[in-house]
Parts: sequence; structure tokens; C-alpha cells
Amino acid sequence: MLKKELAETKDSKEEPPLTSSMLRMGGGTFLKILATRYLLTSIALIFLSVTTLTILAVTVDIRWAIVLLMLILLILPLAAAFLYFNHGLKEITVLNTLSHTLSFDSAGILIVRYEGEEPAARRFLPYSEFSRFYVATDYVILPMKDKKRGFLWLPSSGFEQQEDLTEVMKKVGAGVRTDYL
Repeated sequence: MLKKELAETKDSKEEPPLTSSMLRMGGGTFLKILATRYLLTSIALIFLSVTTLTILAVTVDIRWAIVLLMLILLILPLAAAFLYFNHGLKEITVLNTLSHTLSFDSAGILIVRYEGEEPAARRFLPYSEFSRFYVATDYVILPMKDKKRGFLWLPSSGFEQQEDLTEVMKKVGAGVRTDYL
């Protein structure tokens, strides 16, 4: 039986997987994506609060400046810590900040994490574990169905040719879409 399966896989005309270049999300990008994915309404509320408190401190009473400083020096760092601990340390999200490559085939995504130049760990994620992806101007977010696991980040600069990124998104889209049917 095993010989028959091996012969069938040799005869199949499946395309080789498309592999990204070495990826590693920087700290600023990490914070930006976390904030826009999880705190967008809170950011608008904080901006509105800072603006209102600044106007009150200038026009009504200088003591409103103390409230403004409390917001800036106490509330914002606590919100950033909450964001990091509740969303930034998720299982798959953490992989974005480490050096890794992504290989896309018809079944799923192989993540190879590197320490220096040597591969340190491999992990395969089938497309059935992802929900619908989000496309931004310079990256794509592939969120996991299980929200506790986070998301996978794919920058548009991760492939040398734009056609490769287009082909990857077709594979991901087909894999995620078939799971919803």
C-alpha cells in the first residue's frame, strides 16, 4: 500500500511550494498592526480625550493638564501592556517577530523558524486553520480561526516577484474559501 501511495505522489504534477524570503516583523510594524487590529476604536477615543483635555486645560482650568498627564503617563502604558500581553504573545503572532520563511503549497503553509542561518523549528498549518485574510497596502494578515492563536503576517516585500505573491494569495484564498463551503 505504501509503495502505491509513493508511486502516486511521484506521478503527480503538483507545483513546488512558493517560499518567501526571510521574514521578520519589526517592533514598530508589530505595534501598528496590533493597535489597528485590536484597538482601533480605543485609539479614536484616546485621541478625542487628549484633544478635549488639552482644550480644557488651555481654556478653562490648568488642573485639566494633570488629568491629561495621568492619561498619557498612566492609562496609555497600561493599555499598551494589555495589548502586548493579551494579543502580542499569542502562539502564531509571536512567530512573526522571529526570523522565518513561509512556504505555500496546495495543502497549507510551512513555517520554518531560523536561529542565525540554521533552521531551528518547522511548523505546518493547513489552510483550514485560517479564517478570511485581510489585505493592506504593504502586507496581508492571515488570522487564525481560533482567536487564541493570533495571526500570520505576510509582507508584500516577502517575495521577489509580484506574480509570486499573487499566486500565494490565490492558493490561500482557495484553501480558506473551500473550508467555508
